[in-house]
Amino acid sequence: MTEKSFNLKLTKKEVLVLDHGRFKGMVDLLNSVEKSVNAKMEKGEKVDQTTLIGILAAHKMQASKMLNKTSQLLSTFAEGEKAPVKKAPAKKKAAAKKE
Repeated sequence: MTEKSFNLKLTKKEVLVLDHGRFKGMVDLLNSVEKSVNAKMEKGEKVDQTTLIGILAAHKMQASKMLNKTSQLLSTFAEGEKAPVKKAPAKKKAAAKKE
């Protein structure tokens, strides 16, 4: 499976937002693994290294699928194309012209 890449020019704030999301994703992943392990332990199943590797492998496969899907979606944008800028609606003048 190959991963696609794309080029983005980001502001410092956008980079920080992406970093925050990336680290939040890592914490979410670890919480999910912890829940899976705890659920197995509560059922009385033995949790060994093989079980943990299996849980991590399943998460990795799912994450790779999602990464490739988002990469494909992002690559559909033209390289030089900028995101459409939302313009504020024109404000109506308070005082209307009197005839």
